[in-house]
Amino acid sequence: MKTNIIYLLILFGLVSLSVTAQQTLLPLQNNTKENCISKAQMKLIAFRIEQNKRAAEAKGTPFPKVNKTQSIPALYWPLKAADNFKDESLYFVNNYVDRDNTSPGIQDYNCGTRTYDGHNGMDIDLVPFHWLMMDNQVADIIAAAPGVIADSHDGEFDRNCTLNPSASPNYVVVEHADGSRAFYLHMKNGSVLTKPIGSVVNTGDYLGKVGSSGYSTGPHLHFEIHDNLNNVVDPNNGTCNTNSSLWAAQKDYWESGVVRMMTAINGYSYNTCPSQETTNEVNHFIPSGTIRLTVFFRGLQTNQVINIQIYDEQGTQKYNNNSTYTGANTSSTASTYQYTFSSSNSGTWKMQVIYNGKVYNHYFTVFCNTYTTLNQTHTGNKGFIAEGSLTSISTCANGSNVWYEAESEIVLSDGFFATNGSTFRTNIDNCIVYSSRQSDHAAGITNHSPYINTGITLNSKKALLGENLEILSINPNPFTTSFNLTINAKNTTKAEVSIFNSVGLKVKTLPVINAAKGNNKINVDGSSFAKGVYLVEVRMGEEKIIKKVIKL
Repeated sequence: MKTNIIYLLILFGLVSLSVTAQQTLLPLQNNTKENCISKAQMKLIAFRIEQNKRAAEAKGTPFPKVNKTQSIPALYWPLKAADNFKDESLYFVNNYVDRDNTSPGIQDYNCGTRTYDGHNGMDIDLVPFHWLMMDNQVADIIAAAPGVIADSHDGEFDRNCTLNPSASPNYVVVEHADGSRAFYLHMKNGSVLTKPIGSVVNTGDYLGKVGSSGYSTGPHLHFEIHDNLNNVVDPNNGTCNTNSSLWAAQKDYWESGVVRMMTAINGYSYNTCPSQETTNEVNHFIPSGTIRLTVFFRGLQTNQVINIQIYDEQGTQKYNNNSTYTGANTSSTASTYQYTFSSSNSGTWKMQVIYNGKVYNHYFTVFCNTYTTLNQTHTGNKGFIAEGSLTSISTCANGSNVWYEAESEIVLSDGFFATNGSTFRTNIDNCIVYSSRQSDHAAGITNHSPYINTGITLNSKKALLGENLEILSINPNPFTTSFNLTINAKNTTKAEVSIFNSVGLKVKTLPVINAAKGNNKINVDGSSFAKGVYLVEVRMGEEKIIKKVIKL
């Protein structure tokens, strides 16, 4: 596989709107007539599959019988974001199947040239920081259709940067009910699923992580389909391939959209392969000087309009501009906008991009916000950043997409719930404030730690999160002078309540409570407590419940 990525950098001065453009083409590999895996290695895999089938029959556990009169099953997208992924998308299609049988001619299913000579599959690349994304394991390779594991291999080096036809990939081959096969190549070392050969996999089941093992120059998935006669099949339907699409829902040729948005002071850099990229991403700023707001696009096409808006902490629009992209159609591009602050108020700002009919938001702060309890109903795409800890009794309704970010802890309190179809993402972020003036900024900012996803997507009708919320609840939390404890004992029992400060010293002991079955509310006077985090410990027999409460 040859990773041919174009990054186009467009600088928009948000004050003068002077535009300069610089196009950078990464070094390309020689267009030799060679697939992502050599013919010799494909023959070896075919031989291994036959050996696997014979071994399974000898054990009395043969593979399911192939019915060659069936059709190749409908295919679903073979890549999905892992739980720790936070951006808009994680891939672009770099190469399609080469349908031109002549050499050196090339032609993809759409009569374009997004392929290379002799390529038999689809190369789905991680973007925009593929080595960083690979190392953070944000991309799962999943089964595109049900079948059995016909063969798999792991243990190969996964950081190849140069083309070596003899290099072996880590891979999984799934055989479908009709005898067709799907090949998933170049997986990360140590990530290949551990199910034994012959095991059944369903659509969407985990197969491995994206890597750069084998004949590869960067982290990507090579996805290749063979029919039951071992002929290469192009799954896409288009002007130059009139066969029916094999996809359950075929994606657009360019699939144009935003894949990532980020804020920074210094520019990002692509280091020597296979070193991780340096993003220099920063989310918290002192309001002085200029910051960089970067938008990474997939499939940016000529004459498409990009609308960028900036809103301050009050929701006041600070900037609104439409620009028309006039360059050549390209797989992956980045636009960097420079903004000079005109407000010094603390709060959460928003960068909003409207592109190709969709709205994308990125949130950043001026300083780190003070502690906040969020208790409103959310019905849109929102983000909140808070210093220290953050609690929420919010309602996520009507398919909302809410992103919470805090420095050390996120607590979902009693009353929090999300209606069906809503997404609630949380992240622990090191809330360090940076000056946006180059003269004030220390050189060499390192990348932030990988995002820690402390929450999950909620698809239930009502989801309460937290430990033992039905037994112990605290309200209000945080508090200023006092708070109420509500204990709902499972059985009639005595409850012993103690309160500890952040260093583990007991600061208060409540009288023993005869906690009858049902709700028992106790008011706790915390007026003498210093501001900070406290632990409320409730003991009922051998059961112990601990919950945090914060004094403002």
